[in-house]
This record gives sequence, C-alpha cells and structure tokens, in this order.
Amino acid sequence: MNILDSAGVAASFYAAHRAGLIGALLGAPASCSELASRFGTDRHATGLILEVLRSAGFLEHDGTAYTASAELRSTHARLPGGVDALMMIWMHTPEFLASGAPLRRMDGSSAERAGEYENLVLGLASLFMPSARELAHGLEGTPRRILDVGAGSGIWSLAIAEAHPGSTVTALDFPPVLESFRRQAAAMRLEDRVDVLAGDAYSAEIPEGAFDLIVLANILHLEPAERAAVLLHRVADGLAPGGRIVVVDVFGGDGDADRGRAVYALHLAMRTERGTAHPAETVESWLRQTGVAPEMRMQFNDPMVHGMGALISAPASGMLEAPAAGHLLHAVPMAKP
Repeated sequence: MNILDSAGVAASFYAAHRAGLIGALLGAPASCSELASRFGTDRHATGLILEVLRSAGFLEHDGTAYTASAELRSTHARLPGGVDALMMIWMHTPEFLASGAPLRRMDGSSAERAGEYENLVLGLASLFMPSARELAHGLEGTPRRILDVGAGSGIWSLAIAEAHPGSTVTALDFPPVLESFRRQAAAMRLEDRVDVLAGDAYSAEIPEGAFDLIVLANILHLEPAERAAVLLHRVADGLAPGGRIVVVDVFGGDGDADRGRAVYALHLAMRTERGTAHPAETVESWLRQTGVAPEMRMQFNDPMVHGMGALISAPASGMLEAPAAGHLLHAVPMAKP
C-alpha cells in the first residue's frame, strides 16, 4: 500500500471508529443507509468511507449490507479490550505529539503495575499465543525447569511446557497477577506443573543455578537501559550450567518488521513514562555482560505482531559474572505489558 492509500485508509478507519460504525459492524451487518441514519452521518460520505474500508480488508459487503471482515473480527477478539482499547491509545497521538505526556502509566509503582496487569494479562495471552507456540517449537532441547520473569499470564513459558511434557514452570510476578497465571495454566491443563514466586524481579530471591531456561518476555521494554541491563544480570544467576536465557520483545527487522517496531515504540511511549523498545544489538550486549553469549534470533511469523521476536542465548558454561558494583540499583517494580 502506497503512502496516499495508507493515509486514506487510516483516516477512514479513525473516522468510522469515532462515529461508531466499526463497533456497530463488529456487532451485526448493516447497510450504508442504516448506519447513516443510526449514527447521524452523511449518507454519501458514509458510503465512501465504508468502501475504502472494504477495499482495505476491514469490511465485507454482500451487495446489501456491510459487516466486519474475518480479519477485523479476529483482531478485535485477540486484542485486550478489543478495537476500542486500541483506538483509545491511538486517539491520544495528537496530545502526545504536543506534550509528550502518556495516556496511561503502566510502568509505575508495584501497586500500580499489579493493578494494571491483574486482568489485562489474560487478554495478552490470546494475542501472543501463536508466537509463544512458535517459540516453543523452535527451541532446542527440553528445559526441565523454567523461570518466567514478570510472567503475566505465563503464555510464553506455558507454551514451552505444553510442547515439552517434562518441563515445569516457576512464575515470578506480583501476587494479583499470579492469580491470572494460575488461571491460564489451568486453561492449558498445566496446573500440576507450575509454581509461583511472588514479588518483583529486583528484590525476589531467585534460587541460584536452579533453572534450565529463564524467560523474559515483553519485560525489558518497560525499563530504561540501565535498569534493564541490571535485571538481566540479576536473573542470570538463576541459570544452571547449560541453561539458556530467552528474551522476547519487539526487535524489528526488515520491511514490515521495521515498521512494526516503530509503531510499537510509539504505542509503548503513550502508555508508559520510561518504556523503550531496546534494539536487539543492545540486548545482546547486555547478555554478553552477564557471561551468557547470544546465539540466535528468531522472528515470529504472526502478522499481528510484526517485529516481535526472540533472542536466545547459548548454553551457560558455569558461574556467571557478577555485575559491576556501580551497576547495582535499588528494587524497581516490574510486570509484563
């Protein structure tokens, strides 16, 4: 899609959502005349906008009525809060451009983060399930003991356990969020293979050398660079010899993946105060500083998460380097977005 077409489609979707047309068509089919009458819009303008959205794949038309396309319905179902929650963030863009002030503060205190993510994470499980299973089947070996740092719903570690029947998962997160983790584990029939570690990752006691795989999924981007690096240093002490670290985040790439990373960075900035989409090369350098070498990158194929992928470390050889004393920070609350 060229720039002219992209701009027209974006403007049409924004106008249609703001007028209520998108929500109505997600509910039931309706003709152009019915929609214009119901929402008080101009009949001719309504028809032109509906046709733009049909041509772009957002809507379908059977000759009489319009309805949301299968792709739009799938997107609505997989997004936490659906299309309305997504557009609530994007409609803040002009204000963000003017002031730099985020709409939400999802990287606040421990209590604030726990409140934000307690119910949100189960919706994120639906969004990330295809990529989590792609990661699970792409990992080499069979990790027996998995630590999921800032686990949220636990979808990334639970998908790995689902693919490897000998694996167990320990979820580290705030107590209210861990209830959502338990519900997700039960939904996947894995409740007898999970344990929990309540607290935040900067202060919880992580057993040294206890885990074959440590997962940090969509966590590092909540922290500025120095704190993200410290987090990796701290959790790496939990690796057993031969263990690996997996970092999942929006790292970008070529084409659609590059655009996905740029769009995600903007979205992240409008819902956090310090969030940063750290480049893959930066995260790889942090891994090296812990004594664990990055080994491979995996880019996921789900078109809903363009630019998201995983960095997978080589097996740990033994005792890892401790972080420099000057890099040690006080406890910083964290949780999964």
